[in-house]
Amino acid sequence: MNLAEDSEKLLEYLSRSHFLPSFNLPVDAVPFIARGMQNGEEKIIARMSDGLEKALVGYAPGKELTYKKQDFIVGGIYLEYMPRREIPAGTDPLAAAKIRMDEVLNRTKYWFTIPKNILYFHMCKNCKHTLPCTEEAPSEVPDVNKECNVCKAEDKWLSLPMIRPPGFAPLIRQREEKPNFAEVDDPNFSSDTNKFHFKTRWPTSLITNESQQRKLSLVDGRVELFYHQKIQILDVNAGMNQIEEEEGLMGFAFCKDCGHMSPNRIKNEHLRPYAITYEDGRFAGVFQHENLKEQFNNKRVRKCSSTNKEINGIDRLLLGRLFTTNVLSLKVKWDKKWVDIQDSSGRIIGRRGAMTLCQALLQSICDADTGLAISPNDLGGDIRQTEDQEGFEIFIYEKVDGGAGLLVDIFEQIERDWKGIEDRGVILNKVKQILSGQTCVRKSNAFKDSISRKISHPCEHICSGCLQDFSTQHIAGELNRESGFQFMELSLNPLETSFNHHHAANHLNYLAEEIKSNSDFDVLYNTVEAPIIKKFTILEGEPELIEPEDIKAQVAWHAVDINSKLLRIIPELTVGENSSFTAMEVIQDPITTKKRIEAIIQPEDDYDDIDI
Repeated sequence: MNLAEDSEKLLEYLSRSHFLPSFNLPVDAVPFIARGMQNGEEKIIARMSDGLEKALVGYAPGKELTYKKQDFIVGGIYLEYMPRREIPAGTDPLAAAKIRMDEVLNRTKYWFTIPKNILYFHMCKNCKHTLPCTEEAPSEVPDVNKECNVCKAEDKWLSLPMIRPPGFAPLIRQREEKPNFAEVDDPNFSSDTNKFHFKTRWPTSLITNESQQRKLSLVDGRVELFYHQKIQILDVNAGMNQIEEEEGLMGFAFCKDCGHMSPNRIKNEHLRPYAITYEDGRFAGVFQHENLKEQFNNKRVRKCSSTNKEINGIDRLLLGRLFTTNVLSLKVKWDKKWVDIQDSSGRIIGRRGAMTLCQALLQSICDADTGLAISPNDLGGDIRQTEDQEGFEIFIYEKVDGGAGLLVDIFEQIERDWKGIEDRGVILNKVKQILSGQTCVRKSNAFKDSISRKISHPCEHICSGCLQDFSTQHIAGELNRESGFQFMELSLNPLETSFNHHHAANHLNYLAEEIKSNSDFDVLYNTVEAPIIKKFTILEGEPELIEPEDIKAQVAWHAVDINSKLLRIIPELTVGENSSFTAMEVIQDPITTKKRIEAIIQPEDDYDDIDI
């Protein structure tokens, strides 16, 4: 047995086995250490730490940090206490000194050879289904060579090595002309250290376990809420690109010998994220051997020139955090054909709606109205496709390793309050308020005193009143309040009777070409003259039939027959002298258009007097 590989620190074992209390305590703390040198001896210029969940983002390579008014750019991973090779008794002293010298010159070289430090992340790029992380290389994992068991896609697996970072550090410049002095590299005067602004969100994968769960059926066969205990969650920092994009630019380039990491490529000769001191040489025993002493002094002041930059032929890796916690899961069945609908910019509309609902649910749980005093920092959330390919699973999880028991109270409150679609309870009613635009605000100057004020007004995308805050700033482009509202209402309401199925589909860019292939709809395009409606009631309730007395003008139209009810979409509706609403606006955003019209036509207005 190799004691160096199999031994584990007591506190680390107790933490990972969930024997220690962890509520709001980062038991998986990760350090950031700037290790310089002064007069040949170690000088710690900066030392701080944070929980791994935050460090994955806050300390990631390329990130800028400030410590005691000094700025640092993270340049790699760092081992405060290096693992040491086991040197058999009776080994030649010179050979033993060479091994120890190699360890102090290349602090992470041996760490990367320990199997448990490298896991492999496997994800279907089509539906984001994730396999369990294991130490086996992709070639040894049978499921990677098969079709995805969720979306049935073939040859879509993304497999990358992943590490749980032991610590982080900035790059250190060590010069031959000043062998007794080493300082933090200055990015303003160096091309070796580059600041990097992350553009991606950090995806989270749910590794399911059906053993311990509680279930609440909100709508039989369509919307179900689950509470799971002790489920594995995987947080991944994907680096430069989105997790589903090309592997070449995803994750981080790395040097296995010194721990240098970068979102970009690493030069052949590069700075190390630590200084090598005289004390390291004494520790290694190199000064007892004249030849080793000369080698050590030459190498320690030069840049690392290692070409050891691949794991199983892969030159990028991910930073990850695999932990066990409690999960609240909302499974929503949706029309199978809607799951992968794309808008004109290529965004998947169904996924966008589900992601928006996820963020609204997170905000509602942390809202003061619940009375549970849960901080947004305590919870995370993400989505994935369901295994039957007919919807999405929205999951909320507790961020602390081992769980803190927060979500069981949320499940029980929703279960206790749920009386049906018309009486959803505090949390789900709050979700509806956010997504329907009731909490939205905007600035307006349309006051007689010319003072700009915030007024309640449904936003077109997301705003500070509904979903825009510090927790959603990195995914703002993926959210759309209207899409989230349509997603929620389509899932909760009976599609055939109480919700306007066609306009929800249109709002989600389910265009006529898509509908034509579906036998449930009969799409008719017409150029004949047809009526324009006076009272605009296009979305709420069942579609209104247009009666003869409503005819005021003749324009071209097209219509959709849904369950034998004819709904006509008018190319242009004009209200008053200066306000017109085109058919495209109506189709793309029916709720907001309706509210804009209602703002002009007040309920007490006499519709017969309106000039259409």
